[in-house]
Amino acid sequence: METGAPELSIQLRQLTYLVEVARSDNWTDAADQLGISQPALSQSMHEVEKRFSVQLFEAVGRRRVLTV
Repeated sequence: METGAPELSIQLRQLTYLVEVARSDNWTDAADQLGISQPALSQSMHEVEKRFSVQLFEAVGRRRVLTV
C-alpha cells in the first residue's frame, strides 16, 4: 500500500556510525574506531540529518553532543 510519504529509513552502517559518534563525542575518534575517514563519517551523518530533517549533533567546542 503506497502512502505517498517519504521513506524514513536508515542503514545499519549509518546507525552504527551514529552510536559511535555519540559514544566518543567527536568525529575524529569515532572515525578512528570505525576504521573510516572523518570526512566519510561526517558525510554519512549529514545524509541521515537531511533524510530525517533533524540536527543529530550539536558542536560544543570540539565535542559532538546528541541533540535528541
